[in-house]
Amino acid sequence: GEPVDAVQHGTMRCCTQLAWLLERLGAHHQIRYLDTIHFVDRQGRHATLRGGWLPAPAHAAPSFLRLGFLSLGDKAALGRAFLTILRAGPDTDWEGVSVAEWAQRARLPETAVRRYLEPVLVSACNETLERISCRYAFMVFREGFLANPTAYHFGVPRVPLGTLYTEPTVRCLTERGGEVLLKTTVRRIAIGGGKRTVVLADGRHLTPDIVICATPWHQVEGILDPSVTAGSEYFRQLAAMEHSPIVGVHVWLDRPVEMPHCVALVERRTDWVFNKTLNFDRPRGENAYLSMVISADRELTEMPREQVFALVMEEVRSSLPQTRDAK
Repeated sequence: GEPVDAVQHGTMRCCTQLAWLLERLGAHHQIRYLDTIHFVDRQGRHATLRGGWLPAPAHAAPSFLRLGFLSLGDKAALGRAFLTILRAGPDTDWEGVSVAEWAQRARLPETAVRRYLEPVLVSACNETLERISCRYAFMVFREGFLANPTAYHFGVPRVPLGTLYTEPTVRCLTERGGEVLLKTTVRRIAIGGGKRTVVLADGRHLTPDIVICATPWHQVEGILDPSVTAGSEYFRQLAAMEHSPIVGVHVWLDRPVEMPHCVALVERRTDWVFNKTLNFDRPRGENAYLSMVISADRELTEMPREQVFALVMEEVRSSLPQTRDAK
């Protein structure tokens, strides 16, 4: 009976367009914004990042300087990196430079990259540092952590994603005279004679004024007329795009677990552990429902599920002592 999201989602206060959408849907109150980001390193040490009384971009500096999993040299190097990011602004010249290449050029210590840049950027962009453009990595840090003292606040849903997005979206559309067809497959989109025809699997034909095709990109070419896609540079580039996997692991334990709403694991394959019992405002003392997220780990997608589960649970148990004896 538990609604299970494919993978945990989160937002930040800097994601203003998403906040605007959720406000329109009457669902923004279902996001809980956290002003503290919790970390656990390989030694089991806890650390937190939070804003303080200083103005941006120095608002988080006191807590950043107390992060125990970074050395003084790491912090100094990252401080210089943040100055580079602030000076760069939204500069497109950085688009062709990967984060890994920039980190090497800037002589950032490997520990600073592995323990700070990776946890933030791989989670934010769902890619490896070798495949993340500095233009967008810099935007994550600039808009999320440096430009505004509350922009870093991490938003976690209080409800499953179907309740957050789907139900209010369907209600919003139907209240305005729209029709939502669920479990309906589109076979083809025909364009010609000044009109667009959407052919459904059950044989029905729809003739809308506008079609917004929001399927995964690799399905688009299969449902559009070849006359639209043939010889198109746009569709050639679309076909060349690749997947980047994100893995979600859900576990229900036989006892409560005292932990924050979410924890970032440092130098682990598991990126985040979410306490969904707490996030969903369930009664205190209820057995724990945890959700783990691993971003951009292509090797995991080739493993049997049992092996992925064992690997993730080993990391969870070593990071969160209360889970060690739980079934």
